[in-house]
Amino acid sequence: MGRRRFSAEVLTCAEGLSALEDFIRNCSSSVPLPESLADSVLLAAVECFENIAGHSVPAVSGKETGEGFLFPRFSVTVSLEAAPGKPVRLVFLYRPPGKAGVFRSRKKTAEKLRRLSGEAGDSFPVYDKEGKRWRNLGLKMCKNLAQEVEYKCGLFRNKIILLF
Repeated sequence: MGRRRFSAEVLTCAEGLSALEDFIRNCSSSVPLPESLADSVLLAAVECFENIAGHSVPAVSGKETGEGFLFPRFSVTVSLEAAPGKPVRLVFLYRPPGKAGVFRSRKKTAEKLRRLSGEAGDSFPVYDKEGKRWRNLGLKMCKNLAQEVEYKCGLFRNKIILLF
């Protein structure tokens, strides 16, 4: 088997999550990946996708999905690459809706995520009383599942790369 690359475009909605799961399962069986690795890739993919959808932009009222979540819809490109003797590479490319001027803000966020991902192996998840949610839990999980997690913020698209 030589180098294989699969790619899909999914929307940040319930149907997009289902399409992402199907995409990862189909890729895992086409390559084929060992079951434990395929499960790790799927779990990290779902966590990254949910974070992209839920935290990239604030909730938009009136666009409620069937599950009651308020996610603005935008497109996320997902690719999975596998080659003999090399780590499996899962990549998310996305650009949240908004003005072009938010690049500086996204860049600061990406820098913060890079810093947090470096610290995630050593720190424990913390409950944010003000935000009423756990922080660092998904990032720590992804760091434990993958060999490496990398964030890149670009002018037109943001990128999350996971190596397994």
